[in-house]
Amino acid sequence: MKVLLAGGSSGSHVLTADIGRKPDHRVSLITRRPGDWSGPVSCAEDAIRFAGMPFLQPAKKIQYAGRLEHVFDWSNVADALEWADAVIICAPVHAHPEILADIVPNLPRDKRLILGTLYGQGGFDWTLRDQLSRMDSPPEIDIFALKRFPYLCKKQSYGESVYLMGRFPKIIAAIEASNDGKKNITRLLQDLFDKPVSLLPNFSCCNLTLSNQVLHPAICWGLFSDFKPGHSYPSEKLFYGDCNELAAHTLDDLANEIRLLARACEETMSLDLHRYLGSDPPMIYSLRLRDLTWRWVSQSETLIRWRDQLMATVFRSNQRLNKAKAPMLQTENGFVPDFSSRFWLDDIPFGLCVVFGIAEILGVAMPVTAKMISTQQAWLGKRYITTGDAPRLAGEDVGETNAPQRYGVSTPDALRRLMTEPIQRSGRC
Repeated sequence: MKVLLAGGSSGSHVLTADIGRKPDHRVSLITRRPGDWSGPVSCAEDAIRFAGMPFLQPAKKIQYAGRLEHVFDWSNVADALEWADAVIICAPVHAHPEILADIVPNLPRDKRLILGTLYGQGGFDWTLRDQLSRMDSPPEIDIFALKRFPYLCKKQSYGESVYLMGRFPKIIAAIEASNDGKKNITRLLQDLFDKPVSLLPNFSCCNLTLSNQVLHPAICWGLFSDFKPGHSYPSEKLFYGDCNELAAHTLDDLANEIRLLARACEETMSLDLHRYLGSDPPMIYSLRLRDLTWRWVSQSETLIRWRDQLMATVFRSNQRLNKAKAPMLQTENGFVPDFSSRFWLDDIPFGLCVVFGIAEILGVAMPVTAKMISTQQAWLGKRYITTGDAPRLAGEDVGETNAPQRYGVSTPDALRRLMTEPIQRSGRC
């Protein structure tokens, strides 16, 4: 199968190095910087034998490199799609609308393609539906989205090298396709990632995930809650390696609010969601800790503090995560948060705002989610939600989010159609 990677992210670097080294794979790339991908891409990986329990294990250093068959510019997107059998979007989720706007109108009509993304958070399904609905004769495609990004990685030199700190132990995906199409996508994912594949019942499981949109805002709040314009830090911070009690406490509160929202979605839309929330390590450890101790811990501030300390320790001791640096920039006076990072551009407007938008339509209160949006939107110089006693997703920058309201959805019935109907159904959201 000929696989086209869309976007020059760190994930594209890993896939190029990993599958591009195998003689029975054909992989190409479409990027806005094709001239920077002229040679092989090398990957330095910290390989952990038991990826599901990344604690107290020595990491084995391995190195490999792979090549691309073709590198296409986005001006040649039609040629790239004609070459491909499968298109995998490897890009931050806030880039999905722009990328899909380039891909969808140019999809070939003479064959059936697989189209998917390495990370389905933030309404990938309804963004794709919106693009398909703009076409008079939409192409037939098989669609997938991964519930969590399969790697923890950081490109070292664009188009040349990448550092892979760890792989997640399982691939979890939502798929819309015929039975044969589902089998084809499952085989493709198993082949590309050499991991077992679990299927989700719907794409909403990707939108209400307890992954990046919970981890990143909560940990950023723990690291940078004291940040003010003009302030700097004397050194860089480790993102997970410096996880503190404030981050752990906020993370737990955010996760619980999304769990309550998932329950509300199940009751009003008959969606199967809640039992799929806890499948995101390391969140699974903190959620199990909450379930096991909540009855006793909730009655004691001391026990709550001990629980938060234990949760923070889980993140700090995770060998797959604890080497990752926080998104920061060096200045003359020290280091400051890099608010252009996907840690904010993805996980606020295309993460918590999406969750908050669903909750607002269903009438579910999410005060901690609102606090994380309101405090961190100020860091971004944006106003997605209003502030005050009753915050609403009605700020002047709400159109930059991917919340359901962006697509004119404001009632429970419209939300039910958005979250339950097939992506390739005709008609706008």
